[in-house]
Amino acid sequence: MKRLLPESPAHLLEGFNNLTKSLRTNLYFVHPSPHDFSQELQQRYQAASLEKMLQEIADRIEAVVLASSRQDYEPWGASALMLLSDAGPGAVHMHLNKSHLCAHTYPDFGSADEAPCLRVDLDLTSCGTISPLRSLNFILDCLGPAAAVIDYSVRGFTRDAAGGMLFQDHPLQRLQDSLDSQWLEVFEVFDQIGNFDQTWQMKMLRRDLESASARQLRQIMQLG
Repeated sequence: MKRLLPESPAHLLEGFNNLTKSLRTNLYFVHPSPHDFSQELQQRYQAASLEKMLQEIADRIEAVVLASSRQDYEPWGASALMLLSDAGPGAVHMHLNKSHLCAHTYPDFGSADEAPCLRVDLDLTSCGTISPLRSLNFILDCLGPAAAVIDYSVRGFTRDAAGGMLFQDHPLQRLQDSLDSQWLEVFEVFDQIGNFDQTWQMKMLRRDLESASARQLRQIMQLG
């Protein structure tokens, strides 16, 4: 992994937020033509393109990229990874072992009855004051998926000024409350709170899909 900022001595943690927040997005794209699908994989979803997109996401959430790595695979697929530091006011400018941003591609060339499908996984996990949900609208705008499965969780605890435990530092009832209103018109949204505290999931399917693509994606996302 390429180090972008020099390593520094141990830091004194002050005003540190101990919560770990994880946003996991599985984005789906259906392509009617295997030839066009192959071309798009080579042109849009190479590792260098993924790395550029991750840098834009890091900028959007005001994070400092400490190190980055990328890899293309044969015959298909690519990955990119970045280690992050909080860049907000009063931030601790260091790598925290759970602060990272990564992207992976998973092409599927379909079958006689199904069109080729690409899944792009984007995961953002952060400690400190960074809120991964701030990147969600940008991710949807940047990639424009046909469907998506979004998972969000908050783990651990931090303390308030009086020493009491806090398990969440931002109010959240449903993930769709984090979406810009335009996306609720573009996507059919299926939102639910997880079986465990501090976990949320949302599934999204574009309203304008052709019936065959919609059926395929409903099956993939197990929407019934």
